[in-house]
Amino acid sequence: MSYLYGDSTSSTLDVNFIDFLRDAVEFCVQVLLADQSIVQGQARTRSLDHVAAAEVERLQKVGALVSKAFEDVPLGEEDSATARCVAAIVRSASDLVRAETAELLSALDAEISKRDDEAGQARGAKAVPMGRVGRPEDIAGPLLFLAGRGGAYTTGAILPVDGGIGVTAPPAMFGDHE
Repeated sequence: MSYLYGDSTSSTLDVNFIDFLRDAVEFCVQVLLADQSIVQGQARTRSLDHVAAAEVERLQKVGALVSKAFEDVPLGEEDSATARCVAAIVRSASDLVRAETAELLSALDAEISKRDDEAGQARGAKAVPMGRVGRPEDIAGPLLFLAGRGGAYTTGAILPVDGGIGVTAPPAMFGDHE
């Protein structure tokens, strides 16, 4: 029979409930901190979006100015060198504006994606006792063990490479009540 700390009332708990509550509260605090970081990242993303939109607007104004600069210029015949030159300048300016706008929006999308990935990893890492998400090199040691002499007599074993999450969460936490 087990007892809760400081009390002689019997308990059917198989785990130290006080430690479990402490860990649960600490986990909640870490998740809230990660959420706060996500909100801050979203604010930075909105700021970047606003800056990019202003830059796109300026680029479009530049393209319009180039076209407008040639509106009242006498070009001569449609196939004259002057008309071809002006058409090439306007077309080049339009192409450059389009290319720079596409590059700017692509860079913004890449930055947003990077921030989202970092925020998701930061939040996921809070749930892992080692404090980070697993990396490919984390599986190298167990693989070397299993493939080498150390694992020669190992059969039917499960090697959890989970950063400790499997030992911190009792089965009852996931609904496996026996």
